[in-house]
Amino acid sequence: SDEMNGYISKSLANMVDIKIENYFSNEIDEKNSKVFNAIIKNNPETVLPNGDVIQRSDVLGPNKKGHIISILGDTRNTLKHETFIQNSDVLVHEATFDQNKHELAYQYHHSTTAEAAQLALSGQVKQLILTHISARYQEEKDMTLLLQEARDIFPNTMIAEDLSVFPIQKKSS
Repeated sequence: SDEMNGYISKSLANMVDIKIENYFSNEIDEKNSKVFNAIIKNNPETVLPNGDVIQRSDVLGPNKKGHIISILGDTRNTLKHETFIQNSDVLVHEATFDQNKHELAYQYHHSTTAEAAQLALSGQVKQLILTHISARYQEEKDMTLLLQEARDIFPNTMIAEDLSVFPIQKKSS
């Protein structure tokens, strides 16, 4: 089967902590402050235990766009995963084999560089990070080839190595 091992993380808008103590008395301890933060963010009006009323619009700023980070691993690549990763800011996708080893990739439930790049392109993601590269590609020239295969299809591609760090661009409101 073409099973998928994948995860998606969507950061939400308005993830700013509200400092309730700045608006009301110190009757609210730290634990309850976190509870009320969540309640205020999800309701237009909140009544505190002391009767004070907080209007969400008085303490929250405008919505901020969140990020979508999708991760697919040990996945036979099919375009049916396109909906899952659609419009992701970052797609982290295993690319165990080069594009000429499609049959081997399929046999072992993996994807090729070209398959991952094609999925990124069709899913309109913004950045592709390849991971889970086979040990057969340890030479610098091999890694360069793999990266070029993917970039020929999806230019904003990088290959992750151990301890790699990739910045995610801040979104404008």
